[in-house]
Amino acid sequence: MLRFRQVTRYEMKRTQTTLFFLLLCLAAWAQQNTGSMTGVVTDPNGAVIPGAKVIAKHLPTGQEFGTNTTEAGLYVYGSLPVGPYEVAVEKAGFKKLTRTNLEIRIAQKQVLDLSLEVGDVQQTVQVSAEATSLETTSNMRGQNLSVQFMNNLPFFYGGIHSPR
Repeated sequence: MLRFRQVTRYEMKRTQTTLFFLLLCLAAWAQQNTGSMTGVVTDPNGAVIPGAKVIAKHLPTGQEFGTNTTEAGLYVYGSLPVGPYEVAVEKAGFKKLTRTNLEIRIAQKQVLDLSLEVGDVQQTVQVSAEATSLETTSNMRGQNLSVQFMNNLPFFYGGIHSPR
């Protein structure tokens, strides 16, 4: 014969608190600090350039991410750490193109189409760009939060504000 004991109010509250913290940890683990970048590399006439080498350099860390364009001239970085980037594109028979001040934001896709000029590989075209603050290609929004901001948020335990 099975016998059930009465669960005290304290045990119920403790179980609820444990479940809450488990869910909170899972939610924090699921969040990502990445964004993406994609674009098409073309020549001055608008024809796509397959096989162009695209390098995205994360300026705060100096880490470089490299890829080549597809037969359709498309390149994709599915997951890049957030922050400022410098993107360089080169292909034999074209001038090297460098774009700076590109901002990758959390959960946003940066579309960056690049047009290479015909010329010698030793010639370089330098373009400085400002990141747009208006996302026109989707309804997704992202925000970077500083560590100081996160540390100053109030934390709640079961409805009672915890003292700092």
